[in-house]
Amino acid sequence: MFYPCLDHNDVPYFPLKIRTDGKVEVIFRWLNTRVPKKPPFDDEEKRLELLWRLNEIPGVDISEARINGIPTFPLSALRDEAALNQFLGVLDWFVQEVRES
Repeated sequence: MFYPCLDHNDVPYFPLKIRTDGKVEVIFRWLNTRVPKKPPFDDEEKRLELLWRLNEIPGVDISEARINGIPTFPLSALRDEAALNQFLGVLDWFVQEVRES
């Protein structure tokens, strides 16, 4: 497993996990329920925005009902270069939102 981490103001952010079984976990639950709080993603609207941005990637379909859970999508959805670049853009947006909070 691979957990990319963003450390901002001594607060670690783990937005996702890449699993060895070919799944990507989006760790909404960790962004919402862990101490210390993870602004701005402790706000449900901001987590929904992250979900919507991910769902714009072909092959990613995360239900809004999973906004406080740990949904997955297939890593193979990022096989296409355009989809991978879109995913990396979502991660860039995530970092920017954290740094501006």
